[in-house]
Amino acid sequence: MTKKIDVTNAANSLMDGINMASRANAEKAEKSAAATKRKRSTSNNRKAKQTKAPAELRSKRKQILITPETNKQLNLIARIKGTSQNEIINEAINKYLKNQMQDREVKELASRLSN
Repeated sequence: MTKKIDVTNAANSLMDGINMASRANAEKAEKSAAATKRKRSTSNNRKAKQTKAPAELRSKRKQILITPETNKQLNLIARIKGTSQNEIINEAINKYLKNQMQDREVKELASRLSN
């Protein structure tokens, strides 16, 4: 004599467990998405300034590569100062160029090249 096993209850229990896990995962994903949205809304990203300047007077785009450590420090300083990384980079480049233009040899070569 064989014993019959009722698999209906076991299958239903398994499906209920899967459905509960799916709902829990969906709720977790929704909470994560909401947290990400809140996090994004508090970032330091700034919109580009609107300008009516002629094209030749507008800022030019340059692409540079920096080390991960430099990037980390740049991001930290920007957050501390409450400004953009771009402004910090522009400020540093302007200081460097001003310093270079004080050098007599650089001045002479620059005047020859610009003629």
